[in-house]
Amino acid sequence: MEIALTQSGSQVESRSYQGAKKDDVDDLEAAHRDNRRFLYYLLGKARKGNFDFAVCDVEVLRYLIKLHDASYRPERLFDTLREKHLLLLGVNFSDWLARFFLWLAKARANENFPNRALREYLADQKARDDKPLVVFLKHFSDTTRVVEGDPEKFVEELYRRWAASKGQDQTDYKIKIPEEMPQFGIFLSYSRTDQAAVQNFYAQLTAAGIPAWYDARLEGGDLWRDKIRSYIETCSVFIPILSVDALRREKGIFRAEWRQAVELDQTRYGTLQTGIIPIVVDSKDEILKATKPLQGLPDALAESQMYHCPGGKATRELLDRLKRLVQKASGTGA
Repeated sequence: MEIALTQSGSQVESRSYQGAKKDDVDDLEAAHRDNRRFLYYLLGKARKGNFDFAVCDVEVLRYLIKLHDASYRPERLFDTLREKHLLLLGVNFSDWLARFFLWLAKARANENFPNRALREYLADQKARDDKPLVVFLKHFSDTTRVVEGDPEKFVEELYRRWAASKGQDQTDYKIKIPEEMPQFGIFLSYSRTDQAAVQNFYAQLTAAGIPAWYDARLEGGDLWRDKIRSYIETCSVFIPILSVDALRREKGIFRAEWRQAVELDQTRYGTLQTGIIPIVVDSKDEILKATKPLQGLPDALAESQMYHCPGGKATRELLDRLKRLVQKASGTGA
């Protein structure tokens, strides 16, 4: 989970519960105002040099006893959970473990936590077949709703409704990336810290009928030397995804991709037929306004015409230009 959130570009602070209140967040209200995100390891975290985490049922039970004890429970975390809707998503908890978390969440009927029609949602394919759990929910937690079906589809629907409520683009972020780059496609080169932005940008290109590709599936080794190199050489347009976070990274396959694209582009020197169009995905346009190239930004990219696409949201001007370039490369343009 932590790796997935980090690779998607989310800034996440992790906390590992070790049976003491000192592992709690100092001020959750301030954290909420600052949009800080936390990932809690309530059963400890396996890491080098640390052996205080749950593996077998006995150790899980030991942790849960402490979490249930007010002397050891991370109070601010659990108090905040009681004031929010709770979603248990595809966690495959055993019956008794699912009951435990629901039990903690349901401790709301007192002066500090008035009942505000809060609900718990359990999205798990096995839940409906777990008869003891179903009986428990009916008699103890009648505000809990069991969501049948695939948890992934539930998340997609949840996202669609959230995007609609915010007035945001509801383009399907789960669009499948082809294994091979389409002929005359656009190559997107990015740092893993900007994965969410490149997903949004790719979805818009696809919706506009513009063939594109990025390495969402490839993994290291010789693949870059072979497949990636050939894609960069044959793409109609090479788009480096720029952000301040990406420029701070001194190492990354994306830097090798940038170098190869620049070297190839130099063979077109003097023809005004550059195949590189950088886009900046930061919310602020610090990179574009800089009086000199920021550290980590190659001069060749700094000298190219850049487009500001906050969060990967493309402008109509950019989409039209890319469509013309693809048509020209494929020989289908006017």
